[in-house]
Amino acid sequence: MATPFCSLVLIVPILQNLNSHQQNEAVAPNQLWGLVIAHHCDRPHHWVDFELELMQQLADQISIALAQAQLRLMLRGRKAE
Repeated sequence: MATPFCSLVLIVPILQNLNSHQQNEAVAPNQLWGLVIAHHCDRPHHWVDFELELMQQLADQISIALAQAQLRLMLRGRKAE
């Protein structure tokens, strides 16, 4: 039996340099880093504001964590020099 196609998908981008705090000119502001994707295939579903806000906050927190990890790697590289 085939799996039914899921048409109720919520996609939120994870953006790099969200607050434009990085000094690296090679990185364009708001460069796409990835996507947070939620789907609801069980039955009809209307995404409510709370769910949309939660997904955006999750994407923002992931972006912050990735930026901090990248900064930490950059600082380690400078320490090693």
